[in-house]
Amino acid sequence: MKQGICRHQLVQSVDLADEVICWNHQLSWSLDTLIPHTRPPSRCFDNIDSIIQYCLSTLSSQEDLIIMSNSRFDGLHCRLIHALRATM
Repeated sequence: MKQGICRHQLVQSVDLADEVICWNHQLSWSLDTLIPHTRPPSRCFDNIDSIIQYCLSTLSSQEDLIIMSNSRFDGLHCRLIHALRATM
């Protein structure tokens, strides 16, 4: 992923999502280049705080959020859970 070897498969892998949120971090290429090719609305963010703020401002209590990652994503999972709990 960091070197973009499978980047063309990413477009197909998100096709059934309602929305895609990406973190453009530590990559030798930009995820922004894929956004025009995705079917669902897609956004790229440069930092985790922006992703958390976006999720807090757009998620409803009736929605599911799926995080797909192969790393800790700078603590996104725990930070987002804590931020969501704080808003309840």
